[in-house]
Amino acid sequence: MEISEYMVRSYLWYVTGFWIIKNDLPADHLFEYDEYIESMKKNAIYNDDLDTLKLAFEHILANPEIDTASLSESDYPWDDAKVREIIRYSWEKIWPDAPPILPGVPTGVKLVKKH
Repeated sequence: MEISEYMVRSYLWYVTGFWIIKNDLPADHLFEYDEYIESMKKNAIYNDDLDTLKLAFEHILANPEIDTASLSESDYPWDDAKVREIIRYSWEKIWPDAPPILPGVPTGVKLVKKH
């Protein structure tokens, strides 16, 4: 399954973009992003993207060679570790009962550069 990097960036914008617009710097604690993650979730539900977003986050988290910094569009220079931390925290908040993510799983998923 191909998943658009654009879609992932669009949803991450709820945290990495909107937070920076209001605060200039990343949060000191991940729980400070909760309101923004809830907005991400609501919009993914509205756009019928929640399952695809879950699959994308799981693919990213299972594959550490993916540079997540490129998935963050913001005036702040996010690095891979911070974006990956936000993705993991968001995944845990949105899908708290999901089984642990295994390395390399899910298979057959590919992030692609298309809208």
